[in-house]
This record gives sequence, structure tokens and C-alpha cells, in this order.
Amino acid sequence: MHPALDHDSRHPEVPVGLTTAVYVWQYPVRLFHWWMVISLVVLAFTGYYIHDPFIIDQIKRPYLMGWFRFVHEATGMLFIGLFVMRMFLFFRFSGGNRWVRWDQYVPLRAAQWKEMLNVLEFYAFIRRRTVSKIGHNAMAALSYLVIYTLILVEIVTGLTMYNWIMRTAVLNFFVGWIPRVIDIQNIRLIHFGVMFLFPCFAIFHIHLCMLISRIEKRGLMDSIFIGYKVIPDSELDEAEKQAELIRK
Repeated sequence: MHPALDHDSRHPEVPVGLTTAVYVWQYPVRLFHWWMVISLVVLAFTGYYIHDPFIIDQIKRPYLMGWFRFVHEATGMLFIGLFVMRMFLFFRFSGGNRWVRWDQYVPLRAAQWKEMLNVLEFYAFIRRRTVSKIGHNAMAALSYLVIYTLILVEIVTGLTMYNWIMRTAVLNFFVGWIPRVIDIQNIRLIHFGVMFLFPCFAIFHIHLCMLISRIEKRGLMDSIFIGYKVIPDSELDEAEKQAELIRK
């Protein structure tokens, strides 16, 4: 524990008092986050090339498209593994702490909806102070839930297209019925179109993280690298009380 910084005249919401370094984002969460980012970049680049081969070098490298498809499919399998790992953390099967559990992302309580409204007011310049949370605020958590849903759409459509070519027994059992409901060309269009939503999210995500980190002065940007955030003891005590009420 150490004394927190004095109030910043430009940011009166910065707390004064004793603070504690809290291990919020565990190693598996950070591992998932960064490997997911790398995988998405590789998948987007190779996927766009498969859609529109913009590198014209077929004479020297006649199997160039084959290599792009191989990297795309291999990275996709890694991406699925990362997604499954994150689902384990959602339900605490592998010891995830309470800030990464599923109930932090799904708005089931009235307090979460009120918190989302407060966050929207801050983003709309109606509210001067941010909604400070140890983990994610309700709006950020809901946005991640949407992203995970889009990831699931990409996984299902990707496996459906892979099965359309390979016709494996296991995949055919799970996704072989989808082309009979949705035309395979529409599945390709969905898979390709959803890809563009991820860079759009990344731009807003990075901007808002930098903004909130500068205002709160709690090490938000640092926490995704080292796992720790600096939390005022008063807020930590209040969070413990709320967690106890939820458990009851």
C-alpha cells in the first residue's frame, strides 16, 4: 500500500488516500488477449488476400494462394483454441477471478444498466466523471460480449466453409447443415463482412482505453501487460461488499 497522488485540478475524480495494487487480469486472460490480437491481424490480412489476391507473383511463386490459405486455416485453428480457453475462464473452470467471469459481462442486474447509462453520459460529454471499476465497466463489458459473439460467428462461418471443401465427418455433423439453411455464398459474405468490424472496434477500444487511463490514473493501459491496477482502498472495500451481496 502507498499514498495515492493528490487530486489533479483537471481531473477531480482522481482519488486521494491509500491505494492497493490489485491483480485484476490474470496471465491466461492477458495471453488470450494478445494472441487474439495477433491472430486477428493474421486472419484479416490472409483472409482479405484470399478474397482479393492483391500480390501478383504467380510466376515465381505459383503456390502463393495455397500458402495464404494454409496460414489462414492454421491461424484459425489456433484462434478457436484461444476462444475455448477464454470460455473456460468465463465460467471459472480454470480458476478465473471474479473480474473475468461471465456475470461481469452479461447485464443481468439493474445496477449494470444504470452504470451503462452513466458511461454513455460520460462519452456524450454530459457527465464529467468516469465510472471507475476494478474490472470492466458495464458498457465495456457489454461491448466485449458483442465482440465474443462476432468471434463465434466468424468461427462457425469459417468452419462451415472449411467443411464445404474438406467434408470431414466431425465438422459435417456440427456445421454441415448450415449451407442447407444459408447459401454458401452468403456465408462467405458474412464471414468477410464481419471481419471489418474488428478493426473498427480496435480503433475505439484503444482510444477509450488511453482516455480512461489518463483520467483515472490507475494504470489501465499498463494492466493488460502486467495484470495489476492501482485501486483506492475505499473502492476496494466497497467492491468486496457488493461481491458479498451478489454471492448472497
